[in-house]
Amino acid sequence: MDADGRLAALCRQLNDEPLLHVSLGSKELFHSNLIGWMCERYPDESVRVLSRWLRPAEQPVASVQREYKHLDLVARFPGFAPVVVENKMFALPDMVQLRRHLDGPVKAIVPQPTLVLLSLTDPGWSDGRLEVDGKTWVHASWRVLAQRLRTQFAGRSDFGAQILAHEAHLIHLLYRAIDQVSVKSDNELFLLPMSTTNALKGVRIADAVGKIRGHQVMRRILDQYQTRGISPTWTEVDLTNGTPLMSAYWEKDEVGNAVGWQCQGNQWRLAMILSGAWQAEGTVPAARGRPTLPASPAGSSSTHYARSSKRATRISDRKAARPLRTASTSTTPTSSTATVGYPHTFR
Repeated sequence: MDADGRLAALCRQLNDEPLLHVSLGSKELFHSNLIGWMCERYPDESVRVLSRWLRPAEQPVASVQREYKHLDLVARFPGFAPVVVENKMFALPDMVQLRRHLDGPVKAIVPQPTLVLLSLTDPGWSDGRLEVDGKTWVHASWRVLAQRLRTQFAGRSDFGAQILAHEAHLIHLLYRAIDQVSVKSDNELFLLPMSTTNALKGVRIADAVGKIRGHQVMRRILDQYQTRGISPTWTEVDLTNGTPLMSAYWEKDEVGNAVGWQCQGNQWRLAMILSGAWQAEGTVPAARGRPTLPASPAGSSSTHYARSSKRATRISDRKAARPLRTASTSTTPTSSTATVGYPHTFR
C-alpha cells in the first residue's frame, strides 16, 4: 500500500473512532480534562500510567487542578512531587511561554513540581529535556502515554476504563496519521498535495497538521540559523485562514521597531513591525481597520497591511512563482534586505 493508501486507511479508522468526534469541540482541552479525570477516578492506575514522570517527595495531598493560572493540568499524588503538564497535542510551546509559566504559577507550587511537556510530535530537545531559567522541562510523548493507557485499561468492562482505552486507540491513530504527513526532509514540498489535505479535512485535522508542519519547518530553520550564528529576536508559528503562518523578526531598536519575514502558504514576504511612533505622527489610525499609509513609490511592488491590537505591520507581498520548499527558508533578512517593496521568490 502506498503512502496515500495508508493515510486514507488511517483516516477511515479515525472517522470510526467515536472519541475523535467527541473531542473536536475543544481538542487539547478535551484530552487534558480526560487525563485529569483519570487521575481523580483511577488514582492507582494513574500513578502507574504517569510513573515515568513522577518523582518521590514528601507530599501528602491528592488533587487535580485544571487550567490553573494557564497551566493545563497540575496533578498531585501522595508520596510524589506535583506534576505540571503543558499539553500541546497539535503544537509546540516556545521559550517565552515556558518561561512565563516558570515566572508565574509554577513558583506557587510546593514542593517543586516535575514540569512535563506532553505532545504528539518531538520538540527536538536534547535527551528529551530543556533547561529554562534553571528549571528542567521533560518531554512526554502522547504515543508513550497511549501505550500506558492501553496497558492499564484495555479489556476492562467498566465504562470509564473503556473510555480511556478508546483514548489510547485515538491517540495511536492520530500519532500514525500525523507521522505519515510530518516533515521528514529539507527537499520536500512544504504544502501538502490537495488529495492529502482533503483526506485530513475529512477527519477535521487538516489545520492541526498544517500547524504541526509549520513548527517542524521552523525548527529546521532555527537549526540552520544556529549553525550560521544567526539569532532572531523572536519567531512565531500560527494558523490564519486555514494556512500555516511562520515568521521571524529582528528587533532593531528599543522602541520595538523590527524587520523580518513571513511565510504563509506559497507566499513569502518581507515585513516591518513599526512602533507606536507612527500613531503619534498620525500615519496609522489607532482604531481597528486598514491603516492609511503613504502610497508605494512608482515601480515598487504592491503592498498590503496587517494589523494587530498592538502593532501595525506593513508587508511587501507577492505570490511565490514556484512551490515553497523547506530548504529555501533559510534566507536571512537584515536591516538592508528588509526594505519594503523587495519581495523574495522561492527558487
